[in-house]
Amino acid sequence: MKGIFKLAGLGLVGVLAACGSLSTGATGGGDLSANSAEVQATASAALDDLNTTGAMLDGSVSSSSLQAGASAQGGSGLEAAALSWNLPPRVYALLRDLGLWIPVRGTQAAANCTITVSASSSAPQYLVNFTCSGTNPADTRSYSTQGEIDLSLQNGKDEAAGYTAEFKGFDALVTFADQSRLERKLDGQFSLDKSGLPWKLSKDYTYSVSKKDSSGSLLWSGQNVFSVSKTYQPDNLSAPGLAGTVTIAQSTPGSDVFTNLVTNKTRSLSFYTNPTIHWNSACTLRPRFDAGEKDYLFTSASGVQTTLSLQFNGCGNFTLSYNGGVVPISN
Repeated sequence: MKGIFKLAGLGLVGVLAACGSLSTGATGGGDLSANSAEVQATASAALDDLNTTGAMLDGSVSSSSLQAGASAQGGSGLEAAALSWNLPPRVYALLRDLGLWIPVRGTQAAANCTITVSASSSAPQYLVNFTCSGTNPADTRSYSTQGEIDLSLQNGKDEAAGYTAEFKGFDALVTFADQSRLERKLDGQFSLDKSGLPWKLSKDYTYSVSKKDSSGSLLWSGQNVFSVSKTYQPDNLSAPGLAGTVTIAQSTPGSDVFTNLVTNKTRSLSFYTNPTIHWNSACTLRPRFDAGEKDYLFTSASGVQTTLSLQFNGCGNFTLSYNGGVVPISN
C-alpha cells in the first residue's frame, strides 16, 4: 500500500489496481464474481467509507497540529492550505482522508480558488463553501472542488461533546496527467456523539463515483446510499481520540443501496464488523485501521447471498476477498 495521501486520490478500481488485482475467485452463485464492477466499486467505496470514519475519530487533529504540519512541510502542504483558508481542523481531516487537495491561499495555484468560511454562534457553527480549481505542483493533477461542508458542534462551542459534518452538493473532480478523470460526489451527514461511552457514530449519505479515460469515454459510474450506526470504544480514556475499537453489530447492520449507473441495476447490501475493527491514528497508511474484519453481504434479485470481506492484519496490511476469492494486497 502507498502512503495515505498518495493512495487517497485514486478511488474506485484505481485503489485496487494500485494495491494488486482482484482474483477471479468463486462466484458463489448469482451473477457476481470478484472481477465484477459492482464488487470492485463496493470494495473501493468501503475503503473510502472507512477513511471518513478515521477522519471523524482522529483526536490528533487541532489548530496546533495543523501549524506543526505546515511548518514541517515548508508551508506548502494541505495543513498550510487549511490554515491559509481558516478551515476548521475537522474539515481539514475530512479533506485529507478523502485524498483531496486545495492550494495555499495567495499562491499562483490558488488563482481560481475561493473558499469561504462563515462562522455563527448557532448551528451550523461553520459553513465552508468551495469553488476551487487548481493544479497541485507536487503531482501535476488538477483538482476541482465544489460544494459545501457544514460543521455543527454538539455543545455549541467545541468538539468535546461531538459534532455533525454535513456535505451539501460536494463534488470533487481529479484530472490526471493523461487527462483521465475521477469524480466523486458526497451528500449527507456524518455525526459523532462523544457525550458518553462508547462514542456513537452515525452516517447517512450518498456517495457517487464516475471515471473517464483520457479520451473522455465513461469507464464507470456508480452510486452508494449508506446508512449506518456504529460505536467506538477508546483504548485509552485519557486520550480517547487516538485509537480504539469500532463496532457495527450484525444484529443491526448498516445498509447500502448500490446502483450501477451504467446499467441502472440496483443491489441492496448490508454490512457489519466481524466482530470489530481497530482504528489507530498512529497508522499513517490508508485506511488507518490495523485489526479486525468488516463484511458486506450482497443479495441478488434471485435472493442469492455472497460476501465481500475486508480484513486488517496490521497498519497498511489488509486483504479483500469475495466469497472465498482472496484479493492479495502487497506493500
